[in-house]
Amino acid sequence: MSVNDMPVPVLRSTTRRRSRSADPGARRTRVAAAVSARSQSRRRPDNTRAATAMDRYEEQQWCQTLATICPSPAPSGPPPRLWLAVRKRPLNGAEIARKCCDVVSVPNGRSVLVHNRYHNHFRFDHTFDEMADTARVYAHTVRPVIDTLFAGEMATCLAYGVTGAGKTHTMGGHFHANGDQTAGDGIYALAAADVLSRLRAPEYRTKNMNVLVSFFEIYDRQVLDLLNHNKKLRVVADSGQRVQVVGLRECRVHSVDKVLGYVEMGTKLRQYCSTSANRQSSRSHAVFQIRLSADGVALTGRLSLVDLAGVERGGAADTDCYYSRQTIAETADINKSLEDLNKCMRELGRPDVQRLASRGHTLTRVLRDSFTGNNSRICMIAMISPTMQSCEQTLTTLGYADNLRGLRADTSSPVPVNGSAEGMV
Repeated sequence: MSVNDMPVPVLRSTTRRRSRSADPGARRTRVAAAVSARSQSRRRPDNTRAATAMDRYEEQQWCQTLATICPSPAPSGPPPRLWLAVRKRPLNGAEIARKCCDVVSVPNGRSVLVHNRYHNHFRFDHTFDEMADTARVYAHTVRPVIDTLFAGEMATCLAYGVTGAGKTHTMGGHFHANGDQTAGDGIYALAAADVLSRLRAPEYRTKNMNVLVSFFEIYDRQVLDLLNHNKKLRVVADSGQRVQVVGLRECRVHSVDKVLGYVEMGTKLRQYCSTSANRQSSRSHAVFQIRLSADGVALTGRLSLVDLAGVERGGAADTDCYYSRQTIAETADINKSLEDLNKCMRELGRPDVQRLASRGHTLTRVLRDSFTGNNSRICMIAMISPTMQSCEQTLTTLGYADNLRGLRADTSSPVPVNGSAEGMV
């Protein structure tokens, strides 16, 4: 037998397999990598439907694994000065018609999972999936700060997110296809109803307390009264260095129906524009305030419910959509106001926050007392879209909220609703 006919010996590797770590973080990374690798290998044109079905199954398995590894802890301790919640909206009719894929999951009441190639995982104080209604969102976000209003302090709720994520729907109620509004489903009406019901308690019944509501918008650095035909207003500080909106119309309300009428009247006067992301995009920050007064004496407590204008990239998101010069200028002003708001939120509780709020955008000047009060409370509800087309904007919104959560000194969870340790799903 010649040399060329001799068999070649096969060299086997003697490297031992490295033991897997029992760390839950490493386990999550391995599971996410395996799911992503298998889903990417199946994405072929001839097997799209099977790949989509298998991806959904593995996403459900991943959510169950995440809920087991990292369950939702029971809230405990006093409420922090700033806490953050995330609400995922459901797919709308247009997205269902285009067969858009849902890539966002809420495995428990504290976590959000984005099913991209990296399977990004975020944790917040409260998370709500598409099945949670606005009443449930209100119960875990705004209702705990109602006590701050009756204690004479400032309470603020901010609805943040990109255009079309559901901010106006959460704050103002459901909007029908014909343009009608069901304001009773929004946080504006739910908060007013809660305040009116508390005034019927025996400790407040003898004090002759009244509820005053106001509704205005901040558009192009101008404050416009939505309950007084868009009258231009001025923002000043009184002798006690508290922010006052000069000339703002405040309406006394005794029933929820009266509140609904004011909300619907003010919503019709807001500035709207059609953009690539939303057919009716709000181009202003709407502020609905609830204040208490007793026998003509104004109290210091105030609840501000802010529907922030949607974040948009001014034409970069859709090259086929024409943006006018006015729309681009509005987008630049919105981004500038949100940037100043971000600076104030980062300096919350520090001496520099008053200077930043006073010298910043009109939005931060109006909300200055919410940043500087010793006992003030701020809740931010980040709205996200579920589709793959909005994945980049969803990650940006979640990253922004996650950075704010990491910067706050108090990382305790909000107080439970009605004293229970219920976890939201």
